Amino acid sequence: MKKVFGKLVILFLVTFLLVATAQHQENAMAHITYKTVKGKIYLSRDSGQTWDSIHSWFSNVTYISWSRQQPEKILAVKDGNIHRSTNSGKSWTIIKFFDEGLHPAKLFHAHDVGSFAYYIGYRLFTGGRIGSEMWLSHNSGVSWEQVWRGNEAIFDVQRDEMNVNLLYFTTSEGTTWCSTNRGFYWQQANDSNERIQK
Repeated sequence: MKKVFGKLVILFLVTFLLVATAQHQENAMAHITYKTVKGKIYLSRDSGQTWDSIHSWFSNVTYISWSRQQPEKILAVKDGNIHRSTNSGKSWTIIKFFDEGLHPAKLFHAHDVGSFAYYIGYRLFTGGRIGSEMWLSHNSGVSWEQVWRGNEAIFDVQRDEMNVNLLYFTTSEGTTWCSTNRGFYWQQANDSNERIQK
């Protein structure tokens, strides 16, 4: 009986330590954040109280984004292309090249679904018209696919607070587009016919 009780105590202690360690790691990750200053990335592990520079050679960064669930995975737009780090910026890999005609406009994560990332770029056409493209990654930036393209500028993408699958944005032409599957397919709002541009 004593042996059984001893094993139960050990099992309880091991479980307690594992849970406590996981909670500590989760709390530590919640305090990690990044920012860019003059094209360089800075890391904070204490919710912005102190900052450390990430590699001075990795510069000319225009946008950064990261998963709150896995903050060591960072995406950055540098020289118009998307770079990815899986170790808090210690090393980087170019994962998506864009042609010179596509200019970066925004890069962001869906923070409640950390593996989903979005990239918006714009093109300048003759006569001053602007076209936009939206690219989506569902695996933390490993691969990307174009999910929207149009001859108008995309304004800020918004997420429905009550439904994580619902996204929408407006354009410079005054149209509103929505997606009910986190951005894979888009249709004009209040339009019974699906009008996806890809």
